[in-house]
Amino acid sequence: MRQTAPLTLEPQDLDFLQSYFDSVRHDKRIDINSRAATDLASQIIELYEDGARNREELDSRISI
Repeated sequence: MRQTAPLTLEPQDLDFLQSYFDSVRHDKRIDINSRAATDLASQIIELYEDGARNREELDSRISI
């Protein structure tokens, strides 16, 4: 298995990811303290690390 260097997230990346997470969580009515919210956050970060860097791309690849 190929190892890659961890992605360095800048403040603007974190702001975008938080905003996207909050938006999807609100739209899907996912409670912030639920396992579904944790899974959603993990999936968003994984997709972002895999190159999905805008809302449209994340929307097309996310599975909730």
